[in-house]
Amino acid sequence: MKKTIIVALLILFIISSFFLTSCKRGEDDPFFSLYSRKMRVTGDWKLIDFERNTDITNLTDYETVTNFKIEGEKGLVTITTNIPNLDSTRIEQGTLNSDFTEIIFEKDGSYRNVLKYTIETNFTSEYDDSIVHVNTKRVVRVDKEGIWDFLDGVGEDYRDKERIVIDERQREIFILIITVTTVTDELDLNIHDPIKTDKQYNYYEMPHTEIWTLSRLANDEMVGNRSLNAEYDIFPREDGTYTLFHDISINGYGDESNGLTVEVKGTEKFIYKQ
Repeated sequence: MKKTIIVALLILFIISSFFLTSCKRGEDDPFFSLYSRKMRVTGDWKLIDFERNTDITNLTDYETVTNFKIEGEKGLVTITTNIPNLDSTRIEQGTLNSDFTEIIFEKDGSYRNVLKYTIETNFTSEYDDSIVHVNTKRVVRVDKEGIWDFLDGVGEDYRDKERIVIDERQREIFILIITVTTVTDELDLNIHDPIKTDKQYNYYEMPHTEIWTLSRLANDEMVGNRSLNAEYDIFPREDGTYTLFHDISINGYGDESNGLTVEVKGTEKFIYKQ
């Protein structure tokens, strides 16, 4: 009887060890989870941290290096743009709308990803006896929809279900730019009434695919990254909107008259929590 119990416990231990090992896919996955990977992915996820580093070059070898960073818990967005050809660096900071910063994975394999933020900048210059103040507010909303699924393993490089394929079927980018220009004299008195202008951009993108590598997938946390390597075209439409044929989105507006072809390389890393 005692020998039978020992054998049963040994078999149970072997089965449990196999089960525990099979649960762990990503490098930092929890050692044990009662939920399948699909169950862990399914649900509403809030963006906690995001960072994208890109090197963007157009056909004239005009290069732009951009760092786009989101600190979700602080509600901050920072965009650092460096143009080596012009020896120019610009840093913009803004606020994140926490109500519109999430990704929802459904059990049926569909998903929706929404991001909304506002960047506000101020610029002052002097001309003769007047001072020009320019306040610019840029409101950006990115709305994506599509389907998702796990990918199989690839040799020793990737384990089974370590990666997720994001197959976008629709993406819309809305950008509203509001500029207020005020001209004052040396006593800071208005020379004339402030001038307010606004311009709206709508981008409709062709379907494309992203592959996320998940280093950690827990019940309440998802950590991952992806590589960017694409060439795409921006073409204006008659209604004033733009169609983008590419595999990622950038913080730019393109050429309103002739279109623009751009090569993008870089990396993204992110943390979502439920």
